[in-house]
Amino acid sequence: MAALRRQQADAAELDRLRKENKRLKLENEILEKASAFQACLSVLLACDLAKVD
Repeated sequence: MAALRRQQADAAELDRLRKENKRLKLENEILEKASAFQACLSVLLACDLAKVD
């Protein structure tokens, strides 16, 4: 009986960890895209500021 409860607890923990991993991967992907977008904006802004002179 204890072994079955432990197995169920392990399965639940594994499921929780898989969901968390999926969420973290998605968050990381969003942050990478936001970082790339910000870098592009910075370059464009720098080019525009250079033309003002």
